[in-house]
Amino acid sequence: MRKYIFFTLLACLLLFFCKPVSAHLTGAFAEFLAVVYDESTTADLKRQLEDTKAEIAVITPKVESLEQQFTQQQSLAIDQLIAYNDIGLDTWYLLLADNEDMVDLLGDQWIMTKAINHYLASLNDLYLLYEEVKLEQTTLQGQEELLKMIDKSIKRRASYMAENEGLDIEKIANYLDIDWFSEVEEPLIQAMTADKNRVKKELMSLFVKKGDALFLQEATLNKESKAHYFLRADHIYIEFEIKDEHVILIGQILQNRTGTKAKLTFEAGYYNGFFLPTANLMELPTIEFDYATLKKFPKIQSPYLTQQNGFIHLNSK
Repeated sequence: MRKYIFFTLLACLLLFFCKPVSAHLTGAFAEFLAVVYDESTTADLKRQLEDTKAEIAVITPKVESLEQQFTQQQSLAIDQLIAYNDIGLDTWYLLLADNEDMVDLLGDQWIMTKAINHYLASLNDLYLLYEEVKLEQTTLQGQEELLKMIDKSIKRRASYMAENEGLDIEKIANYLDIDWFSEVEEPLIQAMTADKNRVKKELMSLFVKKGDALFLQEATLNKESKAHYFLRADHIYIEFEIKDEHVILIGQILQNRTGTKAKLTFEAGYYNGFFLPTANLMELPTIEFDYATLKKFPKIQSPYLTQQNGFIHLNSK
């Protein structure tokens, strides 16, 4: 029966050949994942990829320069603070000896404290600037990876059609159906199940603290997964490959109706460049975030999660 779902999709694909039709999915990359062939869309994808590479080339020297400046200033600051610490008591006695008036003594102390604080504030400003530019670089690099993934999907769709050139639509749909259930579905379910179990078991240790904020980094999710997660502010993209088979899953972190947990909910999927039926998506397990566990973090009383470029941010209402 399911082969007829693929058949319907392929029929739509060929009936609307080269028309600007896209799936219901929204987001920055939706137009590139349309279920139709569109040479202008492919050209736009290549153009955007080249533009992204050019932006990375421009910003990389800035990141390297700021990193070098901060490292140098940080080293000087450490040496300076160690020196202040080493001579602090001696300096205090000298000030005490030179200033019989307590007002003058406190004035000298205020001047030293202000100088140190100004020095540290300047260092902090440099660090914040470096972090801002570094984040921009990381965002562009993530976008480049996503564009390459989408380009791979489009090329796989073209090659699949070429491999089955001359066959009628029903046979192509049948081959898609057979390949999905024989080559892809079970390994993909196993990979998603493993990710779901890992997040459930290691949830507290997966989040890292930075300042007062808690984050689940993209690299942390990918470390032990057989899939590859791309965490973006609009959607979460997952790429899964086995042999020549290529799958893209797209979704968002959404809270359940009872407010007890949040889970990755799939909105769309693509198999070898073809739009994946909802019935197939429904069978895939996804990672979940149990609120009772997240409440164990200090100051997290009413947890909720937001997607950012490169990480998931744990917040509290």
